[in-house]
Amino acid sequence: MQKQIGYDLQGSLAMDEKGNPLGALAQNLATSEKIYSTYDSNIDTDLTHLEELVQRTKYIRENYKFEKELVDIIDREGDSVALMREYEANGWCYLIRAKSNHKSLPA
Repeated sequence: MQKQIGYDLQGSLAMDEKGNPLGALAQNLATSEKIYSTYDSNIDTDLTHLEELVQRTKYIRENYKFEKELVDIIDREGDSVALMREYEANGWCYLIRAKSNHKSLPA
């Protein structure tokens, strides 16, 4: 396997009802050595993207007070029954760009 070069950028944005960006809520920049973050200076580098996403989502919901319901829009990487169940257990709204014919059934 060829060595990957570069970095990994993850972000959470606030958007209005028309999809226009209002501002960044949290940003992560992962290098081979460390994860630099606007919300947690000690993110565990062994977390998967989805595990970190759940932590970030909890942080945003606990630390920002929004008048409207938050809806997380998650790319195809989030097409995971475990992630869907985590979101549903917490009562969080989400939209995941997923493969067709996927459903989350009660455990």
